[in-house]
Amino acid sequence: MNKKKSSSGLKTYYGYLKNSIPYYWYTGKKDIAISGFLATLAVDGMFLHETVGASAILLIFMLIMDKMVLVLVGVYFLFIRNLLPFEKLAEYVDGYILETMLFFVIAALAQRVIVNAIAKFYFNEKL
Repeated sequence: MNKKKSSSGLKTYYGYLKNSIPYYWYTGKKDIAISGFLATLAVDGMFLHETVGASAILLIFMLIMDKMVLVLVGVYFLFIRNLLPFEKLAEYVDGYILETMLFFVIAALAQRVIVNAIAKFYFNEKL
């Protein structure tokens, strides 16, 4: 009985993480996408501004390209890092990317939770 309850809890948590703004936009639920974008813009804007002093360009980049950031970091570590001329430079860039990436991951998770919570509680969508 406990296994079923914990499985149901994980399924609920996954429901809040599976859909992002582009999902709701391209499935025709533009009202959810726009309200989720505005709410996420406010919350993530305060979070990123207070933690790393991020600019508006960084915030918009994060909101639009949440999965593309992971691909770009992977390309850096697989291909571009080996082309950097000095080891100290590579260490500095690695540290900067990993630190910034941590904030992107936190902000992307917050974005998905906010958008799906708006869809569920405000628009009565089933997750």
